[in-house]
Amino acid sequence: MQDLFEGQFDYIYFFYGLSFFLLGVICFSIGRVRLRKIPWGLLGLFGIAHGLSEWLEMLQIIYGEVKPLTILKLFVLAASFLFLLEFARFGLYRI
Repeated sequence: MQDLFEGQFDYIYFFYGLSFFLLGVICFSIGRVRLRKIPWGLLGLFGIAHGLSEWLEMLQIIYGEVKPLTILKLFVLAASFLFLLEFARFGLYRI
């Protein structure tokens, strides 16, 4: 089973990143339609940043361990989880 997925990680990371990017777009759409207590914009920022992080992971598989790419990936991943943390914090505060 491992041999089946070993050559397909670039496709897996592409669609995984795409799903998080779509999460971000949907969250921004929900936030614009109705005024709600939940901060959908922060969850949308998490989705876009985490999707970008997954695409950077895909590039790292394709091009190998490149130091600037690794640093950028770490920064974007940390920023995405900070957006998720702020979404949880503001969501609990507002609800």
